[in-house]
Amino acid sequence: MIRNYFLIAFRNLWRNKVFSAINIVGLTLGTTGSFLIFLWISYATSFDQFHSKKDRIYQVFSNHHSPDGKIETWQNTPYPIMDKLKEIPEIEKSVITTNRNTYIGINKNMYNESSIYVSPDFLHIFDFPLLAGNRETALKEPYYVVISKKVALKLFGNETKDFSKLLGKLVMIDKTNAYHISAIVDDMPANSTIKFDILLPFENFLINEPYVKDVANQWGNFNYSIFILKNEKSILSSINQKIEPIVQKNHPYLINNKEFKVSLMLFPFADINLHSKFENGKSVGGLIDIVNILTIGGVFLLLLTCFNFINLTISQTNLKFKEIGLNKVLGATKWQVFLRFIIEIATVITISFVISGLIILFSWNILKDILNIELGLFFQIKHFLWLGLVVYVITILLSSVYPALVLASFKPISLFSKNTNKALNLSILQKILVLLQLTIGSVFLISSLLIFLQTKYMLEKDLGQQTMHVFYAWLTDNQREHKDAYSTEISKIKGVEKVCFSNLQPLGIYNHTGDVEWKTKGKIGGSYHILQTDENFLPTMQLTLLKGRNFDKNLKSDTANFIINETMAKILGEKTALNQEITVWEKKGKIIGIVKDFHFAHQRFKIDPLIIKYQKRWFNLVLVKTSESNQKQVLQLFESTYKKFSNGEPFYIKWLDDELKDMYKTDYNLSILAVLVAFLAVVTSVIGLLGITIFSVQNRTKEIGIRKVMGASVWKINLLLSKDFIQLGVISTVISWVIAYYFIEQWLNNYAYKIDLVSYLWIFVLSSAMSLLISVFIILLKTFKTAMSNPVESLRNE
Repeated sequence: MIRNYFLIAFRNLWRNKVFSAINIVGLTLGTTGSFLIFLWISYATSFDQFHSKKDRIYQVFSNHHSPDGKIETWQNTPYPIMDKLKEIPEIEKSVITTNRNTYIGINKNMYNESSIYVSPDFLHIFDFPLLAGNRETALKEPYYVVISKKVALKLFGNETKDFSKLLGKLVMIDKTNAYHISAIVDDMPANSTIKFDILLPFENFLINEPYVKDVANQWGNFNYSIFILKNEKSILSSINQKIEPIVQKNHPYLINNKEFKVSLMLFPFADINLHSKFENGKSVGGLIDIVNILTIGGVFLLLLTCFNFINLTISQTNLKFKEIGLNKVLGATKWQVFLRFIIEIATVITISFVISGLIILFSWNILKDILNIELGLFFQIKHFLWLGLVVYVITILLSSVYPALVLASFKPISLFSKNTNKALNLSILQKILVLLQLTIGSVFLISSLLIFLQTKYMLEKDLGQQTMHVFYAWLTDNQREHKDAYSTEISKIKGVEKVCFSNLQPLGIYNHTGDVEWKTKGKIGGSYHILQTDENFLPTMQLTLLKGRNFDKNLKSDTANFIINETMAKILGEKTALNQEITVWEKKGKIIGIVKDFHFAHQRFKIDPLIIKYQKRWFNLVLVKTSESNQKQVLQLFESTYKKFSNGEPFYIKWLDDELKDMYKTDYNLSILAVLVAFLAVVTSVIGLLGITIFSVQNRTKEIGIRKVMGASVWKINLLLSKDFIQLGVISTVISWVIAYYFIEQWLNNYAYKIDLVSYLWIFVLSSAMSLLISVFIILLKTFKTAMSNPVESLRNE
């Protein structure tokens, strides 16, 4: 019997080709869009979930309390708290980390790789898979190094498939120290917030970085990430009570000054990727807000697809009445009819899902770039199959049960009733479903356009600094030692306009401190970003100097002076900040200049107060401003100069424009995803509307013929047939405006700098007008053809 039901299902699909095609295409587009959303959500929520001890790993955050009651939360903490954490019995292990770029190689073959200086228990807390070595002892000795599989292959090629044979071999770090390879870790999972190619002992960071020695032990130097592993039986609140006052009790200034307060807290490591936004010391969202909004969007798109399918299925019930009646007269029970139609509907859904899956799998290389998903094929297939099964079951339940029950409940005697449609309440149900699918489609269209405009706004916004035609290169030890000669050689290159040195690139000034005092007010409190650079930074990045002057290399006193941004000046007092004395990291200096605010982080965040400190020696990178022409030649000459001073270390540069694109890559990809999903939602709505219109017109063919015989014009008939759809379109417009405005407002709350929704109300009008025009065009396309047909054909008996 089941086999016969499947045969009947395929025969019906083939017999009703137009209806089948509309259903399959609509389901395929809708489910494809839902899959794309849910795959991105699955990827975003998978970060850092692979660590076996993830439920016990926490990062130490610091809360900085200002006298005005505001609290700023930093993910960084001072180094000296490590000794204090060892005194807390509930903490099983603790590690401190700091990121650097490191040159590693054998002989003259050097490579620039991302590295992290870590304390010995790092690999005990985090489960990065080892290909060789012992995680308990890999970082116990000062000159042990852990390298990734990628680095191992770079250094040693494919000379061995047994990575254990590489253990103990010597490699050079920054051409100054020889390290023994103690372990080889597999390449970083894409869904890890901690990424590295080299692990080095933190002890060596304090020894080998000269400028670190002076400030590492200062309680006001919040430049390190600290993680702890709590005991299985310990209570988090108990540990928080013990670590909360550590800084307050030990910071020299805070001990005697209760006006300012710094407290510590533990935050779950596995939640950091999603819950990174803090207000007044508490997590209030972050990426999780986008995940929640996209989840709702994915569910609504799936509902739209299901409503569309239900509507089309019920619209065809009139064509099945005689078939059902004959089956029941011949003895078929209600549940046999129900099962038959469940199988028929499930067959259509299955075909659609298979097509949707094939589309995603065969176009994955394109889609993963749009979704910004970097995980391998195993993750894709595993999550795709899991999501596919869940969405498949939900779609079957939503789309098939009700239509099948309607058809199974049909009584043969109602064939002789003049009010069959009315008895089934088809018109009311259809209106509700059409209203829902028009509303959802319009919400997607409005939302996607506004998300795209927000991304465009961020990418085109004046950052307050020059990023075009500027590149940077990390300095080698030899270049740092011969900085002046290196700078002179670069300046001689035709096409180079400006050269400056800095400890950070200007789109990523993340170093900050709370250790700032003002002569007249004492400790200021709050978070202050620090940039160490030279006198050429302002002209190179074309920053606007509002007051005072730039650094002067001929004035030795300027090494103790500072330039601040507008936001910092407002904290100190705009009229009085210039020429005042402040103390940073226990060193006094004067504010000699104030620059106009410029963006040095993502526009999700407000521009923070910035202190620019004059430096002459210890820089990390060189910034080069080039002219618009002959950039290829400039790079060739710069590479030659770089190698001349690099002492054999590899050449590497990055353009600030590329850095900017990387910063907003997730936002850009999400906006593209939103537009793609909106397109699929609108097309799904259009296909559904087309199908409903076809069957609506078919059911009223004789009525149209009679009206034409009675003298009704073509346009009156068109108005009659399209009136209900237009009314529903107007109602859906109002509803969609309210829903879209709410969701976009929630989305924009993630950005400190954003478009003004009131200024973009025309998007609501334009989107709704487009939806209505498309709907009316589709309806008129079919109704006009029917209205123009010969009434004799309409009135002919079956």
